[in-house]
Amino acid sequence: GLDLTNGGSKYYTAGIEGVGMADVADSLAAVKKLVFEEKAFTMAELLEALSANFEGQEKLRQLLLNTAPKFGNDDDEADEVARESCTIFLKEVKNHTDHWGSDYYPGIWSIYMAVELGVMVGALPSGRLNGEPMSEGVAPSRGRDKIGPTATVNSVAKLDHHLMENGSIFNMRFNPTAFEEKNLPRFTAVQKAFFDQGGFQMQVAVVDKKTLLDAQQHPENHRNLVVRIAGYCAQFTELGPKMQQHIIQRTEHS
Repeated sequence: GLDLTNGGSKYYTAGIEGVGMADVADSLAAVKKLVFEEKAFTMAELLEALSANFEGQEKLRQLLLNTAPKFGNDDDEADEVARESCTIFLKEVKNHTDHWGSDYYPGIWSIYMAVELGVMVGALPSGRLNGEPMSEGVAPSRGRDKIGPTATVNSVAKLDHHLMENGSIFNMRFNPTAFEEKNLPRFTAVQKAFFDQGGFQMQVAVVDKKTLLDAQQHPENHRNLVVRIAGYCAQFTELGPKMQQHIIQRTEHS
């Protein structure tokens, strides 16, 4: 008759989840390359641009967005930054216990919190603007993986998934054409490549951007449109505008 807080549980477990993993990786990779290696601008100039949310500094922001390596493109430089920074977090969580002395189990997933937490985070060296959603789970930042689904899964598979004891979430969005009979072997090969390399979990949404945009403008025509959020599905037209836009901005693979 006792709840957990009063000793009613025989076994205690607690988890701490990392949010914004790709934002951290892309930001650190950008600073490493553009500030320290190429000296395209100084750290002081970067900090000034971040404080101003890149206002009047669009040229600098475009350098960050388009010339710095990004996690999700099978780029070893960016992927190693992601792996190392993620591993530091995962191992640090294991050094702490909760109020009842239970070990914390680390994971990398965010569900809806990628949107909510993003409101409280300022501009980042990745080129992300103040208040924009954070990257979700172990997936690349929305729209930053541009080489194709194989490159994306190769990058994610390089992370130390065995340390994510509380799990991870890897969201991908595919155009429906990927599930045409002639293309199914390619889709299957992408999944197999991920799990053969030690990947933990993948969640797939199958919908094209045109349909999502039309559902925003004409929700009455798309009441049955179901999308994958992260760990659960929902009717797209019942989501808030921020979450709708978050899903639309996910990279669309084909």
